[in-house]
Amino acid sequence: MRSEGDKGFERSLLISGEVMRTGYSALVKNCGKIIAALTALIVLLVTFTEVGFYEIGAKELTANVVLVLVASYIIYFSLEDAGEALGRESGEYQSTLAKLTSLIDRIDVTSLGALRQYLRDYTAAELAHRRESLLAAEGIPPEELKRDDLSCLDRRTRGVIKRAKKLRPIRLGVGSLISVRGKAQTSEEIKNPEGKRLITLILRLIPTTVCTLFTASVMLGIKDGLGAAEIIESLVRLCPLPIVALRGYSAGYTYALEAECEWMRVRCRIIEAFLKSEDKCNG
Repeated sequence: MRSEGDKGFERSLLISGEVMRTGYSALVKNCGKIIAALTALIVLLVTFTEVGFYEIGAKELTANVVLVLVASYIIYFSLEDAGEALGRESGEYQSTLAKLTSLIDRIDVTSLGALRQYLRDYTAAELAHRRESLLAAEGIPPEELKRDDLSCLDRRTRGVIKRAKKLRPIRLGVGSLISVRGKAQTSEEIKNPEGKRLITLILRLIPTTVCTLFTASVMLGIKDGLGAAEIIESLVRLCPLPIVALRGYSAGYTYALEAECEWMRVRCRIIEAFLKSEDKCNG
């Protein structure tokens, strides 16, 4: 049996983890306010100096731009991943994921054929709905879609009908529907990951390779006459980095909590509708 000390230590870990998640969530929610405060700080620093700009093409400008851009991309994408991870730990995400997982578990191998046909019918009906909605918004009867000769119609009506006909069905396959972390643009339900494993690893190494080449080629020298103006100039130059960091963190969190959650809810509704149709057929 575990001692009271072990239980107390576990409770303290859970409490500290919850406090950290709450703090991160508060940081993301107040991202706009923090960015506004940093912008005000930049303006405040600049007011104590004489403002000037490098000439376009100057070596100093090019070096500064490259340095800040590379740092910004690295920080943004790193914290975007961290923000997504935080969003996936939220109660809303976890409850939606649990519901989706339970629905996926109710689909067995023998139902895949029926599910595939159901998705074909679903995407066809969804496409028809989008086309009819587009025509209805312009006051055009849906029957006009079946017209082959559009020459007798006015220019605006012809344009709307052509736009409606160009609409394509959404890509929704069995694989993207029943995988827990399904991708919206994936339609293959059976796929061996070994074939693209090497390419995927190489692509993941590209940002690291670029960063390594950049850092290896940087030459640093101590600035002469480093005074208050030079220090303020350096601070102003670095101020965009925390702004980029907050933007990346907020973007990742919002993506996981809104876009991914909504995609899981849509899949839940589709699977529920399919299971109900199956129950009716079997009943």
